[in-house]
Amino acid sequence: MQAQWAQLTLSGEIPGQILWAPLDDILDPLIELTRPIAGTAWIPLGLVVFGIGDGLTTCIVFHAVFFPLVLNTVGGARSVDRHLLEAARTLGVGRSALVLQVVLARALPSVLYSYQVNLSGIIACMLVAGLVGFTLDAACRWLAVQAAPWA
Repeated sequence: MQAQWAQLTLSGEIPGQILWAPLDDILDPLIELTRPIAGTAWIPLGLVVFGIGDGLTTCIVFHAVFFPLVLNTVGGARSVDRHLLEAARTLGVGRSALVLQVVLARALPSVLYSYQVNLSGIIACMLVAGLVGFTLDAACRWLAVQAAPWA
C-alpha cells in the first residue's frame, strides 16, 4: 500500500516539477522585475512604442491587470489542498478534469477577488493613459499649427 502511494505521489509530482519548475524559474524573475513598476510609469515607454492612441491605453491597462491576476491565480492554484488532489486522483479523475474541476474551482475565488480589488486601478489607468494621450495629441496639433500656420 505504501509503495503504491509513493509511486502515485512520484508519478504525479515529478512530471509536474519537471514541466512547471523550469517555466516558473524562467518567468518568475521577469514577473518580479516588472511587477513593482506602476502602470502609469509605463506611459513614456508606451508612447515611444505604441504612439498616441488606443495601443497606449491597452498596454497600460494590460500591465495593470496582468500581474495581480497572474499572481492571485497562481496563489489560488497553489493553495489547493493536496488531499483534494489525491482524492480526485483516487477517484480516477483525468488531468484536464483535475485542473478544471478541482484546481480552477478552488482558484476562482482568488481570481474574482483580484478583479474586484483591481477594478479601481484599471479605471484609473484607463483615465490616466487616455488623458495623457489626449493631451499629447492636442499639444502636437497645437505645435503643428504654430509651426506651419499657413497649412
